[in-house]
Amino acid sequence: MEEEQKTCETCRYFYRHYVRRSGTKFMPLNCGHCSEPRARDKTIDTPACHRYSVRRTQKAKSEE
Repeated sequence: MEEEQKTCETCRYFYRHYVRRSGTKFMPLNCGHCSEPRARDKTIDTPACHRYSVRRTQKAKSEE
């Protein structure tokens, strides 16, 4: 992966925050937190740090 593409959004340690809209719908926010080594506030476009690890993609239900 190129350096330019390494952001917190694509890191496995980044947990995106959401806000609840209309009861059961959730809208993603542009912020979240990092769990490595402990919670730190981050945004999706923050450049990746030295702890960066690529997020594994989940299988679609149709692939299972």
